[in-house]
Amino acid sequence: MTLEPGPDVEALCSIAQAEEMELLRSMYSEAELSFGCSASDHEALQPSCFTIGLVFDNESVNIEFRLPRDYPYIDFPAVFVRGSEAFHKDRINSDIREWIHQQQLGVPLVTEIISWLDQNLEKYRVNRSGSCDETSNSCEPACSGESARYYILSHHLRSPVKRTNIVQLARELHLCGFSTPGKPAVIVVEGKLSECEEFWKSVKSWTWKKISLRHTEILHSIDDRRFSEFSEIPPNPSGTPMGNVKRLLVNAKLEDKFSLLYGL
Repeated sequence: MTLEPGPDVEALCSIAQAEEMELLRSMYSEAELSFGCSASDHEALQPSCFTIGLVFDNESVNIEFRLPRDYPYIDFPAVFVRGSEAFHKDRINSDIREWIHQQQLGVPLVTEIISWLDQNLEKYRVNRSGSCDETSNSCEPACSGESARYYILSHHLRSPVKRTNIVQLARELHLCGFSTPGKPAVIVVEGKLSECEEFWKSVKSWTWKKISLRHTEILHSIDDRRFSEFSEIPPNPSGTPMGNVKRLLVNAKLEDKFSLLYGL
């Protein structure tokens, strides 16, 4: 039976998540299981965001889970593997996201994800054979695949934690672009389509007064790329937030997207 989003499903998801949290508390010590992730000051207090720190093959690995409100019946968890430099974490994160989205909705997945890592982590060791090498802070796509550009508009962006973690998340996913704190705030990311989707899925799950994906573009060649890195653009004291965004878009030869962003 297919479930549709709504209050009843949210209640079912809340119960399922609470039961899964109880199971995890029985399986892992306080040193291994910690609640709160790198999303925002508010999300850090929510049990739907937590990290499990484990040792695989004598290497310490932190697995960060972010459970959407509609998990496990409508949506999948977002997972980020961090920690030891002994593994190609970009490849791990990309492959585990693909595996997660092949699983059946309606069942708990956290322990299954940990089991997948236990069985597969060894093949992601640095210096082992593979078709895709990790480049730590490059926003160039590490492997071939369809690319995209996402334009995101938020009512405001002031939280230092959110601002820092937007930059961190974009760089972890090898995305280029910029964010502009203030009111309103704009985030533009470009890179692999799957990573843009993951970025948006993660960011929109944080607590916002209002945030929306205003426009998406499919990039057909490397020549369509407009940015070489991801960075936060500080406010210009002599200009307005919208004026600063327009300047950035003009410089990137994307001035026609200004009206799409703001609905003008």
